[in-house]
Amino acid sequence: MIRYVGFDMDGTLADTLTDATDAVNFGLSQIHCPPRSEEEVQSYMGDSVYELIRRAMAPVEDEDLLEQAKQGFDTYYEKHFCDKTHLYPGIHELCKKLTETGIQLFVFSNKQILFVQEMLQRLLPEFSFAAVLGNHENFPPKPDPQQFLLFQEREGFSSRECVLIGDSNIDIATAHRANIYSVGVLWGYGERKAFLKEKADLYTDSAEEIYQWITKQ
Repeated sequence: MIRYVGFDMDGTLADTLTDATDAVNFGLSQIHCPPRSEEEVQSYMGDSVYELIRRAMAPVEDEDLLEQAKQGFDTYYEKHFCDKTHLYPGIHELCKKLTETGIQLFVFSNKQILFVQEMLQRLLPEFSFAAVLGNHENFPPKPDPQQFLLFQEREGFSSRECVLIGDSNIDIATAHRANIYSVGVLWGYGERKAFLKEKADLYTDSAEEIYQWITKQ
């Protein structure tokens, strides 16, 4: 029986692409690089913000300009990170049904924890989360499960009592390394070939199907 359900943030719980694209383009404007489309920015996502900006700058390669663009991104995103961000269809109802059955929710993201916490307060204010795991100087990012494993030890649940839901190969690889169930959502940002190659326990584009699958485990 599953007792804990974890979610990735960007591309899984919430569509954050427009705000991220606006921040990328503000950063690029600081170094006189042309703007990028949402589709382009989506293809650059998946690693660190530095890598996101580096890819958006291409073919320009200059560490000083990269740093300037990154600072511009950070300045803009800090003020506008949730202006246009919204939950994906069915997510609110999924969280409601899960909590009504006594399941604990948590978030495991590579995003900075403060941003994740603020997004949850704005988008899902009525729900309590057992943990918000994210970018932290003391822990390596996903797919390393170290931060999750400490949370698991604290809460005392077994690996077969937990599932991690995400939209990328990184999320599924994290679940595999932690020996927990994995669900891949097809509405997110992950590169599809690498995503499917990781072989999640379930791939779906339906929040209701996630609920039905969880309750049958």
